[in-house]
Amino acid sequence: MKKTILCVAVLASFMFANEYDFRMGFEAGLKATDFQRKNEGIQPRKVYINKPYIVILDTENIAISEVLFLQQVAYKDGYQTYLTENSLFFGGFDRKADAQNAMRLINKEYNIKSVVKSVSKGYELVTYPNLWQEATINILNLAKQQGYLLKTEIVEKDKIVIKEIIKKQPIIKKVQPVVTKPKVEIKPPVKIMNLKNQKAMSYILEGNNSNSSINFKEYQFLSGSYDIESETPIKTYQGEVFYKVKGENLYFNALDVGEIK
Repeated sequence: MKKTILCVAVLASFMFANEYDFRMGFEAGLKATDFQRKNEGIQPRKVYINKPYIVILDTENIAISEVLFLQQVAYKDGYQTYLTENSLFFGGFDRKADAQNAMRLINKEYNIKSVVKSVSKGYELVTYPNLWQEATINILNLAKQQGYLLKTEIVEKDKIVIKEIIKKQPIIKKVQPVVTKPKVEIKPPVKIMNLKNQKAMSYILEGNNSNSSINFKEYQFLSGSYDIESETPIKTYQGEVFYKVKGENLYFNALDVGEIK
């Protein structure tokens, strides 16, 4: 991770000629990396905007270096910015007139073509931590190769994801004595859900299951197959869908669940 951050800073500094500008470019690269860590996180995360109107810029045909520069300038000018894979978000507004006024100021100030979108039920975006993406993948792969598990905790105050690397402990299985039962109760077969990818984020529920942005908390990356509590999914009012693991406070987003059989 240090190597990746250093490379970002060094690449930024190559744009300048003398020693002073070299140092300033290096520091700018470090600040850009730190800004994205605080704003977008070190891995993609969901952000829910509870406003009926948003101002957004399509960045599909804009170089990522220009988008990152624009984002930091807009942030310093007081706009609530978030970077996604194909867009740059400038903030949410309660009134359409305010959103349109902000759009006009943004387009004039930065010479771009942002637009106002109506999102009556709110807007959920997924951040795009471009500067941290490769570093995060390298950390996860290295931890996996060395036999570590990643434990994820949520700090509610600032919504910061803190990852602690802990050593995997050997599992000691206890041999239970065989007890002969006179009668075996026949239960209906349990359905099993399989995860689509090698790793998927799991969630725990704190409170009722109707609000995914508040009550479903990220737990840790897991893999494999799990007994399912019910084939009927849990749907939140934000439109997210979850499946519960049988007998546990453990859930998976339906987007990560593959075949159920």
